[in-house]
Amino acid sequence: MSRLTKGFVYATTGADYTALARRSARNLRQAHPNVQIDLYTDQHVTDAVFNRIYPVQDNWFRPKMEALLRSRFDVTVLLDSDTIPLAHIDELFRAVEGCDLAACLSTGRPLAMYLDQPEIPRSFPYLNAGVMVVRRNRRTQALIREWRDMVRRNDLPKDQPPLRWLLYHRRIRFQVLPMEYNLVNLDLLDQWQSHFGAPRLLHVQKLHDADPGDPETPFHLGQVLGEARRDTVRYRQAREAHRRANFVPPSSVTGTPTALARRMLFRLQSLWEMARCTLARRLGR
Repeated sequence: MSRLTKGFVYATTGADYTALARRSARNLRQAHPNVQIDLYTDQHVTDAVFNRIYPVQDNWFRPKMEALLRSRFDVTVLLDSDTIPLAHIDELFRAVEGCDLAACLSTGRPLAMYLDQPEIPRSFPYLNAGVMVVRRNRRTQALIREWRDMVRRNDLPKDQPPLRWLLYHRRIRFQVLPMEYNLVNLDLLDQWQSHFGAPRLLHVQKLHDADPGDPETPFHLGQVLGEARRDTVRYRQAREAHRRANFVPPSSVTGTPTALARRMLFRLQSLWEMARCTLARRLGR
């Protein structure tokens, strides 16, 4: 996929949603200084954080469909305005190497959806459309057009149930992403285990209930999450980075004293990190 064009896209209507997208894009830019980021909006704004800003042609409350249809990229990562990128997430572009679309599971699955879609097995995934990776081809373009038309024609308040219906009835190859790429339930941070993947992208829906803040500044985790959860996120990211930097493949250990020593040192360092973190939490630091 190295020759394909790739980029991130936000799509908004209204001043508040657009301000949130501008802040989110600044968090994304901190992790990816050189990545392509586009904005589709009905607001008249100029902002250097975006590579390109396009006016929304169809002023509708679901601009994401238009943005996906018009995106200049072969592979688009669509981000809702209330998302906060925490780290490098460009690996998302590879999520569609063998499929058409990728997204995380939705944490909420309303009973009404199952009653309205009785022909679909209950076990069939219900995807969250707030973070989507879409590969441009005839199948996805047709899917997005039909998705847009279904939501609009039936005046649906939610766009995810019709997406589920289409994914089941159309020949779309999709992949389910790990939850750390679209963490909606922030309470999980209080129970985040060491064997979980470090959070990569938060989806903070409560941001819509407050003043969007200064669009010229990124989101600050301490203000959004509180200090305890912010520290959890930072610790898990640091721990994952440490493990990646010090990982020794098991195949390289056999018969190699240097590799054995390095692996033992890594284990001791990990144990020390865990002990230090546990002590700090008990002392309330």
